[in-house]
Amino acid sequence: VIPAISSAVRRLTVPNENVVIQTPVYNIFFNCIKNNGARVLESPLVYEGGFIKVHDAPGLGIGELNEKLIAEHACPDFPEPWSPTDEWDREWANDRRWS
Repeated sequence: VIPAISSAVRRLTVPNENVVIQTPVYNIFFNCIKNNGARVLESPLVYEGGFIKVHDAPGLGIGELNEKLIAEHACPDFPEPWSPTDEWDREWANDRRWS
């Protein structure tokens, strides 16, 4: 498994890019990512009452992972990429006729 992860990190990332892992995991996974020039971005599993919290949405918190990655690549001038755009509702454009 570790050689496959190492290969994937080398082929799919650029130096110093973040790789998200859901912790807790064995230390070898951290080392595998770091040794191949990437950084680790942790997304810890949530424990409640001794159990891992399972989200109501599909997956194990994939939405939270997306938010972390989007925040990493978001333009500093626009820190909230999904903020409301109500001011555009008052603008008129030709493409409004077709949408």
